[in-house]
Amino acid sequence: MKAYHQYIYDGQGRRIIGDFESAYRECDDVWPSQHNVDRMKYQWPTWALRQKGPGARLLDIGAGYGDYLARLAGQGLSAWGIEISPSAVAKGRRRFGGQLPLLVGDVRCGLSFPDRSFDVVVVFGVLWFLLDDIDACLAEVVRVLRPGGSAFFSLVMCEDPIGKEILGSYHDMIELLRRRFTVREAVLGHDSAALAQGRPLAECFTEMTARCVPPGDETPEARDG
Repeated sequence: MKAYHQYIYDGQGRRIIGDFESAYRECDDVWPSQHNVDRMKYQWPTWALRQKGPGARLLDIGAGYGDYLARLAGQGLSAWGIEISPSAVAKGRRRFGGQLPLLVGDVRCGLSFPDRSFDVVVVFGVLWFLLDDIDACLAEVVRVLRPGGSAFFSLVMCEDPIGKEILGSYHDMIELLRRRFTVREAVLGHDSAALAQGRPLAECFTEMTARCVPPGDETPEARDG
């Protein structure tokens, strides 16, 4: 059986395959890191959602099995997720229950939600796979955000990434986001497991998380997060 990365990337051919359905259907666990929803990058949008008060809603684009949605539901918070793989959605519902608000969807084809539906939108680890349609995808995120809302993006930058001519550094990530957003904050985190082992920072992989608001949104909530 292939490792799940082999369904997603062709390292030798330097291209993204993006066969997420086969990866989730054939492999026991895809991106095990998605289960660790205690990481800072998840705590940040959770805090932002709580700040909005009752009735606030979050959308997780590329939600995988729905671990983050299940965590939010357990805290009494309202969240929806979309995932491109039907197998991931089915496995998530078996794991967390049939009422898990996780739908099959692809932001590249448009989001099936009305304008201004969500206070917080999360797009974690997905930007690599949206590069061919990045402007349209970011515009969809803007469309479904309510005034004063925030979008959170995260990315792990490897040493020699596929697609580096477009997205080859964290600086490139911020510049891509600036096409459609004002970037309010960006935080660079280090892998907690590697840190716990006492490894030097240079040997700990990093991940950037950015909080963005639509340009021109000068409401106090957008400024302050």
